[in-house]
Amino acid sequence: MSFKGDENMTFYFHPRSRRFGLQAYADIMREMGKELDFDVFLPVDLKSTADAYELKAFLPGVSAEDVEIQVVNGVVTLSGELKVERDAKSDYILSELPTGKFQRVVSLPSSVDADNVVATLENGVLTVLIPKAEEARSKTIKIQTK
Repeated sequence: MSFKGDENMTFYFHPRSRRFGLQAYADIMREMGKELDFDVFLPVDLKSTADAYELKAFLPGVSAEDVEIQVVNGVVTLSGELKVERDAKSDYILSELPTGKFQRVVSLPSSVDADNVVATLENGVLTVLIPKAEEARSKTIKIQTK
């Protein structure tokens, strides 16, 4: 990818990458000298069960103290920083490990019980269990017969 009149801007993308769109945008904006609030795109999985939402994210090498989780009005925000030690004197042939600040905002489809959210970080996988509010849980209604 190149821009007319600027042969110095080179971007490398894998077209089937799941993060192609947003990462490409972030790379272009960074190259053009505009600051973004985050450096790393954090992909997540969000699953709905009868009683809760389960959100998972890969955070290899990140400690629990370096991650902040907020749940406000049905919106979950994950933020923190991925840190990778790199030797500045080395000439890297390939450098793909993500580093820098991240922030991911996910809107939940129904009301939640923010006071009872539970988060665990095990083997680099962050799991956040967000209970659904009582009114959002599915209920089975028994039909009465006469």
